[in-house]
Amino acid sequence: MSRPSRMTPPPPMISGLTWLHLLGSGGLADVHLYRQSVPVREVAVKVLRESDSLSARDELAREANAMARLSSHPAIVSLYAAGESSDGRSYLVLEYCPVANLGERVRKEPLPLSRTLELMIQLCGGVETMHRAGLAHCDIKPPNIMLTAYQRPALSDFGLATELGKPVPGQRFSVLWAPPEQQFEVDAQTSLDLWALAATAWTMLAGRSPFEDSAGDNTVAAIAARVRAGRFPGLARRDAPAELESVLRAGMALDPGERVTSALEFGNRLQGVQRAMHLPVTRMDVQADQVKAPPKPVDSEPTRVRGIQLAEPRPDPEPAAGQAEAVGGQAVDADVRSRRRPVRIWLVGVWVGIAAVICAILVTVVIIGGGYTFQTAQSTASPKPVMPVDPPPAPVSGLVAAVADGFVTWTWDSRADSGLHYGYRITAVGMTPEQGSISTNSVRRPAVVGQMCIEVRAVDDQGRQSDPVQDCRDVAR
Repeated sequence: MSRPSRMTPPPPMISGLTWLHLLGSGGLADVHLYRQSVPVREVAVKVLRESDSLSARDELAREANAMARLSSHPAIVSLYAAGESSDGRSYLVLEYCPVANLGERVRKEPLPLSRTLELMIQLCGGVETMHRAGLAHCDIKPPNIMLTAYQRPALSDFGLATELGKPVPGQRFSVLWAPPEQQFEVDAQTSLDLWALAATAWTMLAGRSPFEDSAGDNTVAAIAARVRAGRFPGLARRDAPAELESVLRAGMALDPGERVTSALEFGNRLQGVQRAMHLPVTRMDVQADQVKAPPKPVDSEPTRVRGIQLAEPRPDPEPAAGQAEAVGGQAVDADVRSRRRPVRIWLVGVWVGIAAVICAILVTVVIIGGGYTFQTAQSTASPKPVMPVDPPPAPVSGLVAAVADGFVTWTWDSRADSGLHYGYRITAVGMTPEQGSISTNSVRRPAVVGQMCIEVRAVDDQGRQSDPVQDCRDVAR
């Protein structure tokens, strides 16, 4: 979203919303900050600049429909409502994200490696969920990634979102982050978004697109040619392991069939980088595929148990001469039936006799043996062994902070656990959260006026993490 334009039309009057100020302007729409009266909250309202542009209205409707299917995901901007203002302009009421987009932030300064991994893994969960819903975003890039009030990434701008297998509408795309095949007419595929995810991660770490030349020709034609050739330099970050660059290059393979197979795989491989660096592993939220209920069987009537009714036995009525009864679908002559009855009565008598003998034996044993309790025989099959699971390490103890000489130093009790290290996350007002991993039991950082907080987890050599322990310290001027 670019800076506001002087040609921006006045904000529309929308029932239940009070206009506050303009947030930014894009190619087709402006985004305003409003205050909603019920429930009370700040919302971002995306409004078309022109009311008579059919293509713009179609794009906004496509964006609304896509977001309605996905906006419950924590890594996707939430859609609250859609409508049309009194002057005929279509609008969307969206979740307000205080950080407009990551594009402007990373231009000023690349993100810390640990923060980039955290953000990208969370985004991968949203993109994987979108792909499972049958959609491709087709325009993933840092300017379309917001940060929520909880510092989580949220993907926005679904104007080009397209059902998988259908042509991507128009030729509007961002050459700095779009794959080479998107420079031509192409159907929506998950591979488009996988390239864009890798290019976006690269941008967060380098402060620019991998196909942008810091000292050369950066016209659209020159960048497009570099994208088609797949030429881009090394990441040039000392703190970035070779495994990370390998993952990003796999996401930007020229042949779509050679790229990572899914956003889930891309996120899993980034989690592998976190483990290799002994960083806390970020959770990836992925919506499970919907499982259809199996068809109801024909004989689905639940079993019914009826009370036992005692009745006086009645002699079977004698069938008339030559009459037959149906047994298992076959006709049986009446005299055959009469011959079977004595056998059935004899078997019943035998079973009754056996039961009486068993009862007598049991009573005798109980009397003689002093009332031992009889139990039904247990299965002789060996129980399935339960694999032992090592518990995670215990939380750190004795976490304290000291402020001196312009620095805050946190320390905690040292541990003798073999292979144990510590993952930490530091936050402060106006400061990008910092994550890292150390083998010592202290962290020292420049003091930031206000409240500074640290969260520490113990991590063993298998990557198992303890519960976090947090300490916050108010730093005065």
